[in-house]
Amino acid sequence: MRLKKEKGNGTLVKVKGKRKTLWRLVCAGGIVIFLVGGVIVGVSQKKQANGEETETIFKETTAVKGNLTAGITESGSTVAATVTLYYDITTLTNSSTSTSSNTTTGSTQNTGSNPMGGDTSTSQAGSSSGSASNTTSSSESTALEVEEIYVGESDNVEEGADILKVTDESYKKVKAELEEAVTTAKLNLKQAEIDRDLTKTSAKSTYTQNSAKEEIANENYNNTIKKLANAVTSAKKSIADIKKSISEYKQAISDGTYYKENNVSTLKKLVTTKKSVVKTWKAKVNSLKKAQSGSISIDANKASQVPSDSNLSSSNQDNSTAAQTTTSTAASTPLEEAENQLNTAEKELEEAENNYNQAIEKAKSQISEAKAQIEKLTGDLTDLQLQYNEAVTAKKQGVIEAKATLEEELVSAQNASILYDIDLNGIDDEVESAEDSLSEAKEQLEKFNDLVVDGKIKSNCAGMVTAIGYEIGDQITSSASIATFADAEKMTITVSVDQEDIASIALNDQVNVDFTAYGEQTYSGTVTNISISTTSEKSSTVSYPVTVTLSGDVSGIYAGMTADVTFVTKEIKDVLYISNKAIINEGTASYVKVKEADGAINKIQVTTGFSDGNNVEITNGLEEGDVVLIESQVNKSASK
Repeated sequence: MRLKKEKGNGTLVKVKGKRKTLWRLVCAGGIVIFLVGGVIVGVSQKKQANGEETETIFKETTAVKGNLTAGITESGSTVAATVTLYYDITTLTNSSTSTSSNTTTGSTQNTGSNPMGGDTSTSQAGSSSGSASNTTSSSESTALEVEEIYVGESDNVEEGADILKVTDESYKKVKAELEEAVTTAKLNLKQAEIDRDLTKTSAKSTYTQNSAKEEIANENYNNTIKKLANAVTSAKKSIADIKKSISEYKQAISDGTYYKENNVSTLKKLVTTKKSVVKTWKAKVNSLKKAQSGSISIDANKASQVPSDSNLSSSNQDNSTAAQTTTSTAASTPLEEAENQLNTAEKELEEAENNYNQAIEKAKSQISEAKAQIEKLTGDLTDLQLQYNEAVTAKKQGVIEAKATLEEELVSAQNASILYDIDLNGIDDEVESAEDSLSEAKEQLEKFNDLVVDGKIKSNCAGMVTAIGYEIGDQITSSASIATFADAEKMTITVSVDQEDIASIALNDQVNVDFTAYGEQTYSGTVTNISISTTSEKSSTVSYPVTVTLSGDVSGIYAGMTADVTFVTKEIKDVLYISNKAIINEGTASYVKVKEADGAINKIQVTTGFSDGNNVEITNGLEEGDVVLIESQVNKSASK
């Protein structure tokens, strides 16, 4: 067998031993690589200046994808939680007349509800023991009397197994008392409901007699309020209307609306055009006069032509044409024709200027009128604002006066309403109290039937019996536990957390639990208790007990197993990571040695990310499945 040679690498030689087969690769530079059970272990020998030889050992590891978690880790041991079965059932008679004394030893915490009817409590103690002596003196109540006990301490029982039996006589008497309590509570509730209905009818009759006065008073009050409100609304609307008018006038002045309405711009353009025509004809006349004196020869036909002006209106052009026709008919000279045209143009200019001036004056007049209106409306606005303020004040005063009048007229009606409410409230309290009593009586009977079935009290969980609280002949009371069980399905671990870290932990936090016995599996748990007492007052380090309850399948977990509990402070999921030991740091850069498929070893740069202390995230440089080497050096003489 051979490996692909790279830079003088040697050959791979198979060496057989008694237990293992080793593949030894003797490489250039004194490096020897062994393949042990599928894992490459490399050894490089180097002689130092002092004569000692060192060996560099290589171990393979693989880049994998998974989750990296960091947090606070503490160690502890598992215990099975305890569940305690109580008899906490009372009747209306024995709750006030029965007396009992008992002595109980044991460790219990976190009392809760038992699905079988009794109370349950969980404890961190692996086992507990208890005994009770009970005496009851009462002529009105009956207690259950123990007739037979089926289990003893250290017995393993299933949920629902028989624990003990009470005498038939005591069982029937207690059940009859509980049933009687339910019947009595039902009758008391019915009586309370009847009393409430009678009181309601009487109060309603008195209330109806006074309700007419209240209706009239309310109508007058509402009408007054509406009038006052309408006055305020009307004044407010008038102010808004005037403000709108003022704004419209100001807008018309600012945007030249009045000039536009009177066509001032158009008339101004027409005046300009007419002035141009007059100027042109004057030039013609002057030209003709000079020609007549003999200095210039003029074509009669051209002299009689009307000056071309594209800005002249069609009517002006018609007038000029008519004048030209008349002149031509009379066989006028060109000078006379031009003078006639000039005369006509001057008249038209005068008319255009008159129209323009009239439009200007009209627009100015309208602007002046608008300003006058603005001034008037501004004055009106001041008056209306005063009226609005007076209306607001009148409304406030009117509401007070109207309310005072209403209150005066509603004295009798209000008294009837108050008495009516008091009567109803009082009777409702009695009904609610009777309902609570009935619910309690039913609950006690239901709990009794769940706990004591045909005279037998049954286990409320599966586990080992750690204590029995009664003996044959004892009377069962609510103050002593019937039995205590170690619940194997509820495993807990209590660890001590330093005061610097305790603030980072809260109830119901999810934690990771790693057992020494199950190195490849991580269990989940929940923080169920954080003690406010320190673990030891004499210790120099202050820490607090934190209890974690395991989740999921705990069938393989036994009491006393050691585990590391990690309270997660940060977790990243589905990332590529390798062992921290594989990282080679050179300055600010990080490198790893990668073993290629052909056996070659390359040193490549990588980018690292989050680290949980043992492993580090690789964000760039490697892919899942890449084989990297962990390098360590040992003194050869020391290793021998």
